[in-house]
Amino acid sequence: KILKETTLWDSLLLFTKKGLCYKIEVSDIPTTTIQEKGLSLYDKYGITKDAFSDILPTRNLLNSDKAEKYYVLIMTKDGRISRQKLSEYKQMKNGIRTILLDSDKKDIVMSVSLAKDKDYIFSCSSNGYGKSLELEAIRSYTLKSKGIGTYCVPPARHANSLIGMDTTETNGCGY
Repeated sequence: KILKETTLWDSLLLFTKKGLCYKIEVSDIPTTTIQEKGLSLYDKYGITKDAFSDILPTRNLLNSDKAEKYYVLIMTKDGRISRQKLSEYKQMKNGIRTILLDSDKKDIVMSVSLAKDKDYIFSCSSNGYGKSLELEAIRSYTLKSKGIGTYCVPPARHANSLIGMDTTETNGCGY
């Protein structure tokens, strides 16, 4: 389900369904053959009652001065979206809570994306509704904030939930 482009010099931010974030350097993931299983990230981080929902390659920005210009967007199944500065992830310890979820509603993290000022956010729901909005429409939170963002696509009747989100620059040229 998750396929991302990265380089050996990148850091990856791994997000779980329960809103925890773990960081790993791509160079720390061993190269294997097709027959090998590879590195168990669940064992590495001691994760037993959670699952990874998305991976965010930081494009070598996490350890640079450019981190101040970028945001991490976290979208949940129930349509909540949170915006946080990428620079807040620089000195993070593994297993930090990134977003406060409504446990009684069984809300989970569905998608994570990297954005910067003037970018647009695109989201799609399971009922086939799409929405586009400017990054500035989403209030910025800190990692320690209890704020959980705003509804990106309001859940409608039946089993409507968000299934994906991505961002693009206004001029569409990429990063």
